Amino acid sequence: MASRAKAKKGRVSAAKPKGAPRRAVAAAAESMLTAEEDPRLLSRLTLLSIVLLFSAYVFIFQSIVPGELVFTVLLLSSAVWFAFEIIVRKPTAKEVASAALAGAILTAIFFVYENAGTHFGLWTFEGRAVEFPLLNLGDFIAPTELLGACFIGGAAWYFYLPKKFEAWHSALDIFSFTVYGAVGEFVLQSAGLLLYHPGWGFTAAVASYFVICVTMHAVRYGVLDR
Repeated sequence: MASRAKAKKGRVSAAKPKGAPRRAVAAAAESMLTAEEDPRLLSRLTLLSIVLLFSAYVFIFQSIVPGELVFTVLLLSSAVWFAFEIIVRKPTAKEVASAALAGAILTAIFFVYENAGTHFGLWTFEGRAVEFPLLNLGDFIAPTELLGACFIGGAAWYFYLPKKFEAWHSALDIFSFTVYGAVGEFVLQSAGLLLYHPGWGFTAAVASYFVICVTMHAVRYGVLDR
């Protein structure tokens, strides 16, 4: 009897190691949050994707794809980004309305910004940027594809940011869009679509994009989500 009890006990203890790894794996799987379950993780991954995509664009438009297609690519990329945010985040009607307002505000800022620079002789659009397509309202002009990219991309940008203000994320977002916004103008210059005049340069472009980004964050968290 004693030997049978020992043997049974040995079989039980031997079986434990088989079940323990399974339980550990199951517990680990349950504790892991997917990007869809954790909006903050999704926002971080989206920002990383934006940085990688912008970096790829700089290379592509400098070596592979004709620079005059940059407006079209930006518009299509904004549309894909917006669709992604809608599908993944499933926003409410109120959130969609706020996102549309954010896109409209960014579009208005861009329109005023571009026309102010043109009015004061700081830069001018050249080539295809002027020939087609162009929104012409008298003395006020702006490439329509860029306006569309601002509206759609601005709405997607609203969805992608964390719902609650996070200083570190906003800082990374402002830094990324400031740098790549200024670099994007360098790409436009290389493609013959934008011409800087005396009084304006890369440093001034960085400063202007920084102000725009900070303004949009203030609007996003201080006005739209108040």
